[in-house]
Amino acid sequence: YAKVVERSDDHTVVNIRITTDVTAPGGTVLVRDKVHFELNVVLASRIPPAPCWDHWDPVGEIPVPDPYHFTAAPVLLTDMFASTTGTRLHPLGKRAEYNMRLAANHPVFSRFRIPCILLDGLARVGVLAVMGGGYQPLVAPRTIRRIDVYERTNDSLLANGGEQIQLYATPRNFSLVEDAANNRFVAARPDGRMVAQIKDVTGELLGYVHHRSGEFVSRTSPALALAAQ
Repeated sequence: YAKVVERSDDHTVVNIRITTDVTAPGGTVLVRDKVHFELNVVLASRIPPAPCWDHWDPVGEIPVPDPYHFTAAPVLLTDMFASTTGTRLHPLGKRAEYNMRLAANHPVFSRFRIPCILLDGLARVGVLAVMGGGYQPLVAPRTIRRIDVYERTNDSLLANGGEQIQLYATPRNFSLVEDAANNRFVAARPDGRMVAQIKDVTGELLGYVHHRSGEFVSRTSPALALAAQ
């Protein structure tokens, strides 16, 4: 579902709703047009100038793995979707690099208008944390207040552009699950120009993976409670 809800000389707002019917195994429709996601897309007549980001000094960084790369994780990302490297904690927040290998003429992603894999990897930087016992939270996004894209680009162009894109999330100790939305995610080029930024993300806790063994435990696991003591 897509509907224009606002139009002016400098922008158009389109309301998007993603819906499906929920059906029983026998085919009976249980819920019709269940809404899975809804957003407003603002299409501007021109792209605003990219803000500049001050890259962080690496002093005090602590490497931590991306919990979505462990094979036991119920949300396992592989191939092109394992798009981050160098995931780590920093005194000011959380960091990674965008790591994409994608053909310049990829039949799907070269046709996109936004870098969707970059945005997915950028949002995942926000989950980086290590709890008591060495467990890391595994979170699915629930709400996003705002996404800004400052270039006409896509993942194919970025992957073949010859520049390392840095990914940041602030502040250091925010939780996507426990905190009210008050966070910021930035993807920036080496000269500081932002490719995109995301603001105020909340998430749904799926469970935890151990940062060394990769073991997955549910969020109600007794073993997790003992490890956290």
